[in-house]
Amino acid sequence: MGRGDAHMNWGRLFCGGFALVGLLLQSGVSAAAEKRIIQGLEPYKQSYILFDSYNDHYNLNSIYGPALGSRYMQQEAKYQISFQGVMTDFGNSPYELGGSYTQQSYWQVYNSSLSAPFRETNYEPELFVRRNGQNTPLFGKDTSYRIGFHHQSNGQSQPLSRSWNRLYAEVKLQDPADEWVGAMRVWLRVPERAIKNDNPTITNYYGFWQFDGRWTPYEKHKLHIMLRDNLHRKNKGAVQLDWSWKIFHDFSTYVQGYYGYGENLIEHNYVSARIGAGILLTNW
Repeated sequence: MGRGDAHMNWGRLFCGGFALVGLLLQSGVSAAAEKRIIQGLEPYKQSYILFDSYNDHYNLNSIYGPALGSRYMQQEAKYQISFQGVMTDFGNSPYELGGSYTQQSYWQVYNSSLSAPFRETNYEPELFVRRNGQNTPLFGKDTSYRIGFHHQSNGQSQPLSRSWNRLYAEVKLQDPADEWVGAMRVWLRVPERAIKNDNPTITNYYGFWQFDGRWTPYEKHKLHIMLRDNLHRKNKGAVQLDWSWKIFHDFSTYVQGYYGYGENLIEHNYVSARIGAGILLTNW
């Protein structure tokens, strides 16, 4: 790669990163307050950009075929944006009807030989009803309950198309001082006709539950863990460990490690072993 190509790649990466920063720049509020991105919207899952990440388990020849897979790099950028909003509170009741959107992309920004394509993007809209439980604490902690419908797809045509739908229920506990948060989500896949089913065995790899936890051991440092498992003797779970360190406003340096199945849809039935670093824009 020549110096001009390197400069072009960094330009692409930072243009994309700063566009994402610009979208979320208005989110800097205190942890005690409900964070808002723009009027009526708030952070949902983590929003971040890993300027550089590396997957030690190279599965792309099996997925894309050797002609294309061999040209993809193990090094790529990865980013995620995620937000939610409330549509109605049913007349100031404790229940709210809302929706959310999460997008996760894998960008071959350093791959000049392929003109730096987006290798995979997953789109995740949700529709949910939730109850915020400051008045109904569980174990003495603030509690929220959520049920919803979750669609996930990668927008590809066959044979690379992957999608599924699920119904879920979630309980989330949060320490009033925001020192820790824990959420347990379980789901049931919505059945599809065989002719439309892109991935009939996807629950073998994503399982039926996910736990997320965040702990703040020091004022500016946050640790996050995600655990997922199929509860089967042929274990096909996943674990993600994140560390963030606040640097200014609501932005933090960010390191992410992932091991297991289901990092994204196109690789859901292959093990990923990824490490990456970048910035965290909004926390979960």
